[in-house]
Amino acid sequence: MPVKLRMIPPAIIIQGLFDLTAAEAKVARAIGQGSTVEEYSSSAGVSVATVRAQLRSVFEKTGLKRQVELASLLQGLQPNVSSD
Repeated sequence: MPVKLRMIPPAIIIQGLFDLTAAEAKVARAIGQGSTVEEYSSSAGVSVATVRAQLRSVFEKTGLKRQVELASLLQGLQPNVSSD
């Protein structure tokens, strides 16, 4: 049975919520969407070491320790849509 991930907020929202840099927010979003460090590194054209450093910074700023925790946190952020 395929698992469907929830929609992750745009990087600019993640950046503002957690006081991340633009690069950190993009890494966080990619992890939240299920990408690996290596996949994101390749697609963004940056080294794995750079992505790992950015991810460590994301963990420090969010108080998390694992990628799965980050993905769960970001997938739990649902936009508040009003029908008014």
